[in-house]
Amino acid sequence: MAFILSAHAAPVVEWQPEQLSIRQPSASAVNKTVTVMLAQGAGSLNTRLTGGLNDLAKPLPNAITIAEGLGDKLPPDPGKEGKQTLMGIDSDDDGLRDDIQRYIYLTYPDQPNVKNALRQLSLTFQKTLDPAREVGTGRSIAKEMSLDIDCLSYFAGEGFYEMGMRHKAEVLNTYDRTRQYLAYDKELSGGVFSGSDLPYAERYKHCEFEIQSQ
Repeated sequence: MAFILSAHAAPVVEWQPEQLSIRQPSASAVNKTVTVMLAQGAGSLNTRLTGGLNDLAKPLPNAITIAEGLGDKLPPDPGKEGKQTLMGIDSDDDGLRDDIQRYIYLTYPDQPNVKNALRQLSLTFQKTLDPAREVGTGRSIAKEMSLDIDCLSYFAGEGFYEMGMRHKAEVLNTYDRTRQYLAYDKELSGGVFSGSDLPYAERYKHCEFEIQSQ
């Protein structure tokens, strides 16, 4: 059984995982998650193998062919060191925390517009955590973020709410970051912030990147 996975620019790599050990399979399918390590980082690839129970009881030879890499030359995982400060580690100097960059690109590898929209939102989100942020700038950041959210909602569709909540949890992944964000949020008390009067079909106009056809 072979799986062809596309991503972005790297030599073809064929990886032969171990035979599957299946415990208490469901009626007709079993899920197997494998992690592929590449030079630029690691990514989790979810594969779903289907078949009858008799088939699932046998060893399942499995080959995953990566036609292109997970792409975008991701920085290394900053690990615990990336959680030591509010702004984290940005080893490639692209303005975005390494852990958030990796999260976005590894979670949505085949959705370039979603990746770019989340990146746009993340760069604004980071401003709320900046220890050098001046008190009183919260509302201007909130207005900027509302436009970023408009952009993301256009490409995320029905999965927008869950995507946004998962992203927020990744950004505010330490006690100190959450506390810093709450200080920003307190400045917004009594304020109402909306993206714009644009209809949903035109929210892409708030995207600050070149939109790609999908």
